[in-house]
Amino acid sequence: MTKPSKPRILYLHRILAEETDPEHGLSLPEIQARLAENGISCERKSLYRDFDALDAAGIKLGRLRTRPVRYFLETRPFEPAQMTLLVDAVQTSRSITKNNSATLVRKLKKLVSKNQARSIDARVHVSGRVKMQNESIFRAVDLIQRAISEKRDVSFGYMRYDVRKRLRDVSPHDGKDRVKTPLHLVYSNENYYLLAYDEQAEDHIRSYRVDRMHNILVLGKSDRTHRLDPGFDIVAYERQLLDMYSGRPQAVKLHVAEELVGTMIDLFGAENVECTEAKGVKEAPGSEADRRWASMHVKVAPSAVFFGRVAQFGGDVRITHPKKVAEDYQAHLRKALAAQQL
Repeated sequence: MTKPSKPRILYLHRILAEETDPEHGLSLPEIQARLAENGISCERKSLYRDFDALDAAGIKLGRLRTRPVRYFLETRPFEPAQMTLLVDAVQTSRSITKNNSATLVRKLKKLVSKNQARSIDARVHVSGRVKMQNESIFRAVDLIQRAISEKRDVSFGYMRYDVRKRLRDVSPHDGKDRVKTPLHLVYSNENYYLLAYDEQAEDHIRSYRVDRMHNILVLGKSDRTHRLDPGFDIVAYERQLLDMYSGRPQAVKLHVAEELVGTMIDLFGAENVECTEAKGVKEAPGSEADRRWASMHVKVAPSAVFFGRVAQFGGDVRITHPKKVAEDYQAHLRKALAAQQL
């Protein structure tokens, strides 16, 4: 049965989107043949009018100067290189499960031609990446975003791994799910975190891994007092608290070997780092005597996580001020060494 003529331009656009790109085009007879496969017949003049209509709508067509001339879709949301980056990001993200990752990649590749999609498949290879196991992560994020936008509370259960690597519920002692006012969703260290109001917590904020949450329900309107200050800096919070897990942010002075300055900026963010050349830094035995050192101030929350990040560089990163933080770091190292010798 012949389809009505009105959707012809829609079929034309789909054919060009799927089969053409700057390296692969279709001639007018080939386009007519593809339309005929969908029960649509048309003359060349009709195709030229459709080309003009697409152009007027901002959908540009290109022409390959071959014999015969071949046409291709020039206007696309993403260039092949951009699509490769997006596909790679989806495939390597720990916050997306393997099944959801495959579904997203299939949808993304529909935004380029079939030939470009095959080329992306040939270039992108990801193996051995740890992927999240929680298949409901998208629904959880959607519910939390809805609650935030509508200023509603949420209730949820929460899980943690036990010593046998099993996820166990750690709901409050009364057995009821937590009820919290959601404030922000943050994507950090390849995981989604919910920042929720908690009057018992420091700064009235507590974070929860979204993939550890379950039985999420959107409840009634939240208390108006459960809000962040208008000047709350979510980026600074992510850098200073969420990444370090706990503690109040403060300026910490470090001595950093010059070759590690870039690494420290990557870890703590350029906006949180002040750096000048340091003089008179003593080298550890066996180190180069003429190395240059930086005096670096970073704004962080001193904690075991922060100390671990400093310790990974051995003596090439040293905490020098405040004295209390330096002493806490030394105690952290002594405790770790003592435990290792048991």
